[in-house]
Amino acid sequence: MESPQASEQSIVSEIVNQRLGLDGLDYLVPVRAGQFDFMLGALTLVALVLLALTGVVLTQFFNPAVNGAHDSVRYILTGSAVVALLRDVHIWSASASLTLVFSHLVAVFWRGGFRRPREGMWWSGVLLLAVLFGLARVRCCLEIREPWKRSPMPQRPRNWSARWAPC
Repeated sequence: MESPQASEQSIVSEIVNQRLGLDGLDYLVPVRAGQFDFMLGALTLVALVLLALTGVVLTQFFNPAVNGAHDSVRYILTGSAVVALLRDVHIWSASASLTLVFSHLVAVFWRGGFRRPREGMWWSGVLLLAVLFGLARVRCCLEIREPWKRSPMPQRPRNWSARWAPC
């Protein structure tokens, strides 16, 4: 006789397998799997892991205090070539992540991989794209406010509304 807890676990396991399509991964790998559009998921994973790792390392050099933030970012930019390289790799991997997630979702949509049983994976990719777009938006807003990168911009007209501000 099966316990009620075991039957609940099997029901949950069955639902997870249906939604994520894990049973669908048991198939022969097609010959064209070595082409670029089949590698977008792995490339996205590499870019996201690189983004996370460089972000963690860069937090060791950043001081979020009001009095120290500007000096810590200035040190990241000019103090050490290795730290500046890490920042550059972080920026490049962020750009690559956004581009690769979008490209991967387009490729999956084109192949019809968003249909059942993989709809849970599809929605997690859409959510990841939305989160990355949100983080890119925050980055753009922070970059506008970096005083050491200010470019000469024309003054706003007097009737310019703050609600239409970019951030």
